[in-house]
Amino acid sequence: MSIDSAGTGALSAAEARRAVVNAHFAPGARDALDVLRNERLLQLDGISRVDKAHRLSCAARLPARRRAEQYDDALWSEGEAVSFETFTDVACVFPIEDWPLFERSRQWFRDRHAEEFADGLAGPRREVLRIAAEAEDGATIGDLETGAERGGNWSWSARQRAAEFMLWSGELVCTRRRGIKRVFDLPERRVPTHLLEARPSYDDVCAGLIASALRALGVATIADLRRHYRLTADEVRDGLEAAGAVVLDIEGWGEPGYALPDPDLTEVPVTQARGSRLIGPFDNLLRNRRRAARVFGYEYLFEAYVPAAKRTYGAYVMSVLDGDRFVGRVDAQRVGRDLLLHRLYPERGVTNRSFKAAARRAGTHLARQLGGELVLP
Repeated sequence: MSIDSAGTGALSAAEARRAVVNAHFAPGARDALDVLRNERLLQLDGISRVDKAHRLSCAARLPARRRAEQYDDALWSEGEAVSFETFTDVACVFPIEDWPLFERSRQWFRDRHAEEFADGLAGPRREVLRIAAEAEDGATIGDLETGAERGGNWSWSARQRAAEFMLWSGELVCTRRRGIKRVFDLPERRVPTHLLEARPSYDDVCAGLIASALRALGVATIADLRRHYRLTADEVRDGLEAAGAVVLDIEGWGEPGYALPDPDLTEVPVTQARGSRLIGPFDNLLRNRRRAARVFGYEYLFEAYVPAAKRTYGAYVMSVLDGDRFVGRVDAQRVGRDLLLHRLYPERGVTNRSFKAAARRAGTHLARQLGGELVLP
């Protein structure tokens, strides 16, 4: 990537696509924590038709010999915290080093919900704080709701609502899990002191978040960066300047792109050396659907909540990445340890033969990580 003296450059659509894939598939990841530190966030989602969203994101970036059942042990630590959970626009897990960068977000949440904390949730909040403080090993939602009215299948109890708000505001923290259950604890017991006491300036926060996002995304627009960390347009612009980002004219994008000045960003896609991969619906390559359409020319549909008769592709569709292109999609399901691909859909212009070969390579890789075999239609 060549940059002129004014700090601007140009990329073809293919170079931009390559830069994005290279950023998301940095070589050398040994475990799920390495993946998190490269991606800077992993979206969490409870649907497990194949596996949980964060595990699928890690599986696409780790060798086949790394079993998916081991990923959580690397992402959530019983010892010194290595990650924390909170919300951007959705629930995500972040590397613990980024804790200071989210203080502005936590303060925004405290300000926005100050009245609710003071009024309707004042009692439940006190109880939640008391239970969490008295529990030496932290407390799950079940522990916090002991002796109180529980919420229904589709609603939160008052104590759970308080706990979630306290998590988002930083009064509680989740840095570990018991199985799939989150453990709520006091920040001073879990967040390293130097991170807990850090008070970065506005400029440092903006620069840190934008640099972090650009390392993870490779090339991005202002809208992409706003969505990634739920930032304002002013925060993004200030961060771009402070981080020393370069402005890029990208073929077909219709708006400026931004990147850190990395000359190796547009080299041959690293995934070509690793083979094809199945990409989950909440992977950072796809979770921003508009960005995926712009970068890859790929329109993804998530149909898990669509009635079966109205689905176009299937209940849980995973996308097949081959090199730096999405070549098709599969309706996938895990049965026992085996991975079943019910239906295969190549993208327009991709031959059935080449797509099936890519789907087989990608499916075999994930099936090994799940501890089973690939079953094709």
